[in-house]
Amino acid sequence: MLPCINLDIGRGHPNYLEGFLKVYPGKTILVKREWTIMKRLYLWGGRGGVITKVYNYFRRRGKIPKFFLSSLAKDLERDLKGYEMVLVSHPILAQMLKGRYRVLYLHGEIAAPKESVVDAFQIFVPLSETKERFVASGINEKKILVSGLMIEPEFLPIAEKGFRERIRRLKNKKRLTIAFFSSGAYPKVHLKKIARAMMSITEFNFRVFLFAGNNWRLKRYWEEKFPMANVVSAPNREEENRRLAEILEELDCFVAPAHERTNWACGLGLPLFTLLPHIGSYAPLNYEFAYAQGVCRPFEPEDFGKTVLRLQEEGGLLKMAEAGFGRFPIDGIRKVGERVRALMGDS
Repeated sequence: MLPCINLDIGRGHPNYLEGFLKVYPGKTILVKREWTIMKRLYLWGGRGGVITKVYNYFRRRGKIPKFFLSSLAKDLERDLKGYEMVLVSHPILAQMLKGRYRVLYLHGEIAAPKESVVDAFQIFVPLSETKERFVASGINEKKILVSGLMIEPEFLPIAEKGFRERIRRLKNKKRLTIAFFSSGAYPKVHLKKIARAMMSITEFNFRVFLFAGNNWRLKRYWEEKFPMANVVSAPNREEENRRLAEILEELDCFVAPAHERTNWACGLGLPLFTLLPHIGSYAPLNYEFAYAQGVCRPFEPEDFGKTVLRLQEEGGLLKMAEAGFGRFPIDGIRKVGERVRALMGDS
């Protein structure tokens, strides 16, 4: 039995672990935590302005008091009693449990900011570029397995077909379908930009999906404010992924922060317009990588409709899509599952 500890804050880190649970054939026990103080810090960090600047500063420093980690680790001891190996997807969990257990650290992000680089018994990263940042920080490269991009398992069966259909539509200048996403903290600065963009595209014949996550208040607001859009809400990440899988083949581009969804731009060939300002330490590094690959651009809400149409007419969207498919493996979760199976001695 392998305990898998899910720090249920935001979307990225827990989403990678939940993806692993869908492909790993061995026996697991899921241990969930949503410590109130950490949840509040995450939500405060998304408020924008001075609060976000302070949040970003401390994230960049990457220092967490030892007494804080020890107190949280004690909370987990009862659930982990009798186990030697654990799998985690959050650097705080990896840091607090190293030395106590054989920690398998699932680092699904392309970016590897200072606070994410934690030593462990085995570390899984998506790309060689991610591995290089770990090694540069002193981590033994023999502990690191490069898996490929950790795309949600639900999207893999339709990835290639969706890419081919997207290329066909972009070449033939068909009607565009666009999806908008916020981060799990629902930063006001990002939500306001999405609203301004929606105002700028009302004159165009776009098909639009607004993903509201589990924020029912936001869902109602968007439904009232933008009746021409398809507002998608879901009670949890699994349901949201299922809803997205239903329309993924139809999407031509999307708007989101440069967090875990950057994987879609780099691996699924889905052009990304990045919400700014960056919040947290992962976003600027993810953006820098994706921009260098030619798969994303900064999001400018006031002229978004005109910008997208111009890129479609000039072939810019087509180039972004083509640059984001076939360059990197996208079944990283499966490879992680195979390695964990070997470590656990499963036949």
